[in-house]
Order: sequence, then C-alpha cells, then structure tokens
Amino acid sequence: MATLIRFSPRKGAPADPSLDLAIDGEFSIGRAPSSVVRLTDRRVRYRHALVWPMESGFTVEAIEGASLVQNGQTVQTATLAHAGDQVTIGAHALTLLAPGETGPILLIEAGPADGLGEAEVYKAYDQALSYQLPPLRRWSWAIALVVLLTMLLAPLLSPVMPRSAEPVSTQAASMAPARSAPSNFRPDRLWIVGHMSNAHAAFGQDCALCHEKPFVSVRNEACLSCHQTTGQHADAHAFPAVDLAKQSCENCHREHKGATQATSNAEADCAGCHANIKGTAQNSTLADVRDFGSAHPEFAPTVISDASTGMTKRVRMGAGVSILSQTNLRFTHGKHLIPEGIKNTEGKTEVLGCAECHKPQPGGGGRMTMPTFAENCAGCHALKFEPKHPEWRLPHGAPDELASRILGFYSQAVLSGESFSREVDPLFAKPGQEPMPAELPAAMARSQAAAAMASSVAKAACGTCHTFEMPAPGADPLAWKIRQVVVNPTFLPKARFTHAKHDTMECAGCHADIRTAQLDQVVLPGIESCRNCHVGEAPVTGKVASTCVSCHDFHQHEMPMLPKKGQTAANLWKEADAQVH
Repeated sequence: MATLIRFSPRKGAPADPSLDLAIDGEFSIGRAPSSVVRLTDRRVRYRHALVWPMESGFTVEAIEGASLVQNGQTVQTATLAHAGDQVTIGAHALTLLAPGETGPILLIEAGPADGLGEAEVYKAYDQALSYQLPPLRRWSWAIALVVLLTMLLAPLLSPVMPRSAEPVSTQAASMAPARSAPSNFRPDRLWIVGHMSNAHAAFGQDCALCHEKPFVSVRNEACLSCHQTTGQHADAHAFPAVDLAKQSCENCHREHKGATQATSNAEADCAGCHANIKGTAQNSTLADVRDFGSAHPEFAPTVISDASTGMTKRVRMGAGVSILSQTNLRFTHGKHLIPEGIKNTEGKTEVLGCAECHKPQPGGGGRMTMPTFAENCAGCHALKFEPKHPEWRLPHGAPDELASRILGFYSQAVLSGESFSREVDPLFAKPGQEPMPAELPAAMARSQAAAAMASSVAKAACGTCHTFEMPAPGADPLAWKIRQVVVNPTFLPKARFTHAKHDTMECAGCHADIRTAQLDQVVLPGIESCRNCHVGEAPVTGKVASTCVSCHDFHQHEMPMLPKKGQTAANLWKEADAQVH
C-alpha cells in the first residue's frame, strides 16, 4: 500500500509539496541517518518508532525503550484511524490527513526546538571527549610494572614452586603442621584464558601436559600422547587435501572455551568441503550435503551382496527401490508377526512383537542385540528330524558337525537293535525275484542318515531358515553344506544412531512395512521419516536441531591414526598397509 508523507517546517505552517515522500510498506522514524524519516530533535532516539500503514490509517509503535504521546498520555503503540488523529514524537506531531488517491497521508510537523539543536549536541560531545586528564605518567609506569611482575614473571616461577601431589582435605590440613602441606596455588593459572572443557578437567591443573614449551602453541604430538587411536578423516592416499597430518588439532578442538565439549560442531566446518565434495575430492563417490533439514541425500544402506565372500555394497534408498541384503537366511518378519499368534513347541499360541526378539544392548547400548537361536528361536523351532524319535534334537551353531551328529543318532539306534529298513510287501514282489538282502547295520545307519539329511534336515529342521548346497554327483550323500550366514551388524556404518534415545517411539513409527517385507528385504526409515522430528543446525520449534556431528564421527577409526612424535606419515601408512595385507 502506497503511503504519502508530507512535511511542514513548523506546526500550523503549510506543507511543502516538494518534500512529499512516497513510501510503500512499513518505515522507520528516528534520528539515525539510516531512518526512512529522520527527525533532527535530540528528544528523538536514533531508532524511535516503526510505522505500519493500514487500509485507512497508520499504526505507530515505539521501539528500543522509546515512547509516544497521544491525547496527553504516554503510550507504546498508537493507532491513527481517523482524519485528525495525532501522535507526538519528541517535538514533532504526526497527524493523519484525509486519504488521497494513492492511499493514506501522514503529515509530520516540526514543533518548537527544545534545548540544544543537533549541531550543539555534537559540539558538546566533542568538548566532553577532549577533556584533558591530569598527568599520570609516574602512576602509569608503576601500574605497568606491577602488572608485568604479576602476570608475566610470577607465572614463570610456577614449575619450581612446591606443590602437593594430591588435594589436602580441610581436616587433614588443620591437623598437620603448616609446612608439611605445600600450597597448591600456581601463578601460571593467571594465564588461563577460560574454563577447561569437561573432557580435560581431570588434568586441568597440569598446564605442561599440553603446553610443552612456554609461549609455543599446543602441538599435535601432545594431543596424540593421550588420543592414541585418533584416525584420519579419509584415505590420505586418495585424498591428500584432507590429510590431517598437515593440520593442527586446534583448528577444530578449541580448549578454554567453557565446560562444554572441546569439539567444534558447527555445520559450516563440514559443509566447507561436503557442500561441493567434488571440488575437494574429485574421486569421491559421496553426494553433496550442506544441512540435514534441507540439503541431505537419501540414506544409502550398506548391504551384503555376496554372503560367501562377505562383499558389501551401498544402495541409495528411494521410491520403488527394494533394498536386499543377501544373508543366506530364509526369514521374514511377516510369518512371525501374525496378529493371531504362532504355535510353539508345546502347542501353545504365542503372539510375538518386536520386543520379543529385539532388545537394547546391555549397559545402555544404543543398538539392538542380535537375536540368538537359543533365546529367540528354540521355543518354536525344535530341530526335530526323525518321526520315530521326536526326542532327538540337532544342535544349533555347529554346521560342520551336522552330518556326523545325524549319523551318530542313527548308528546308536541301529546298534541298539532298532531297524530302519523298508519292508517289501510280497504282493508287490516280482515272480522269481530274489528277496532283497538285509542291510548291514552300518549301511542301514548311513542310508537313513542320508535320507534324513536330504528330507527332514535340509528342507524342514534346518532348511526352514538356512539354505544348503547339495552334494556333488558321486560325492558322499551326507555332504550337505549349510551356506555361510552373514548378517549386517548395522546398515549405516558411517552414521551414529541409538535406539536408546528413541525408546519412547513405537517400532512401527519407523519400520512401518516390516510385516509385508519380502525375503532378504531391508526395512529402514527414509530421511523424511527422520525429518519429522529432526532439522538441521538452525533450531525449529517442536523439532530437534541436528548438526553433522550429531550422527557422524569426523575421525574414522579404521584409518591409520595420525603420526606421533618421530613418526612420519609415509611410515605410518606403510605399517597400516602391512597390517591389512
């Protein structure tokens, strides 16, 4: 809405049309040169008021401790809705006139000057600032000498001052002679520029532990004397630009900044490279990322592509993309989360939920423990394989002993006089055919074990969950092999996530499709599911502000650690390569 401002040199005088000012939207009034309407009156603050145009008038609001006068009353907000309504700012009157063709008109009239004008005020300021103090040269030198002795020379004597090894309690100090407890006062504490972080507070009194030499910045070697497993951020061979051996720890870890963690968590530190990752690391396969809430790619879980070799690959999630992890297990959640329940080994119905198999790690661990057969599966899967002997059970977790265990069961039964040979009905015997010779005990046990392995074990007992490799033609019929099972300990190894911080949520809130998941399908929440509660670095009401280090570690512990004193980066990488190969 267009607003017309008219000015009058004094109250009651006609307005000067040449000074008319057309303004679109809100505007400021004050003594500052940056104000849209500047009033040179010392009673007007530099930023005095904001004016918002209405459909047929104005709203004037005092800001920064200023005030307005309307109808003889001091107010903070004044509304000019009818022609003739007026508000006073200092010696100036603001009057609403009848609206014109373009919109409302505000007349500003200058009242009589009160006290010094602007020029006189600035002149008074100059006179005040030019006041000459009496000569204090001797006192200045004396004070400077005291400061020098106190703040420079006294701290240099700290290493030679007596100091008790441990803090002395008040009671012990009162009972012991005064000379037996050296003072813990250290003048070098005068140089401390701020509080130690919580991580370093335990040895905060021993400055020399980090500051090895006076007036020398803390070296990387001093940090690595304690942080011996600190690794690189990336492969320095492939990405020399991010070789931390060429950087200082102090670039990111700033001590003496308070009791909080001495690690920078500013998103800009990470986005400086990752917002355009190809600009820093041309061969990188990572996607650009600047902020979790607005500029972060969809998650890319690490899944198993070949369980026999342990090969993995990353698959970017997205609409219509099925994430599969080849674990060599035949397992689906849908068969176990039936609402009406499933039968256990005792014939009773159990209704299973997520918590029956997935439990938080003990001791407050952030991830879930892996389900085990003994605790989670044996109640329903008894691993029976011989109908005549339902009490026989196969052990779980010993695939190499499976054939010998089955053969042992049948051998013991045969030696006890039990027969597993199939009897041939004489009606089905061919005329003149000799009767089949009876199997020897050893042959009977072996043939029955092979039959059980091919039917009950590979298809029912163990084959319910495991996949098998059949014996080669002509090989031992007992030589069935369970394919190696490889399960992901985590699908996002480069991220840090804890279920412990999300235990107030329902499992289905994030894993909504778990009941309909197919064999080997990985059901993870996408990034939009996380954004329901999390945003980036800028806080938003009702959501959790999350920076890069909220979910990611900067130092990669699988990388070789930074070189310590006397160790070059080249030798360090040679040692790491030797350990890998």
